[in-house]
Amino acid sequence: MDFTTLVQSVGFPIACCVALGMYLNNKDKADREERRIDKDADRAREDKILETNAKLLATNEQLAESVKVIATDLKQDVTRTETKVDKILEKVGV
Repeated sequence: MDFTTLVQSVGFPIACCVALGMYLNNKDKADREERRIDKDADRAREDKILETNAKLLATNEQLAESVKVIATDLKQDVTRTETKVDKILEKVGV
C-alpha cells in the first residue's frame, strides 16, 4: 500500500503516524544491528588484548626468572672475588 492510498483511506494524521512508526521500527532494527556488530568487534578486540596480556605475562615471568639466575650468578662471582682478594691480602700480609 502506498502513502496516497493510506491517506485516502485513514486520513493524513493517521497515515503520518503509521509512516513514522514504520520509520522508527526500521531505524531501531538498524541501530540494533549496528550495536551487535560493534559488540562483536569489541569482543574480538578484548580477546586479542587478553591473548596479548597472557603472552606478556609469560614473557615477564621468564625475564624475572632470568634476572634471578643472573643475580645469583653475580652474587656468587662477588663472593668468589672477595675470597680471592682475601687470599691475596693474606699473602701480601696486609
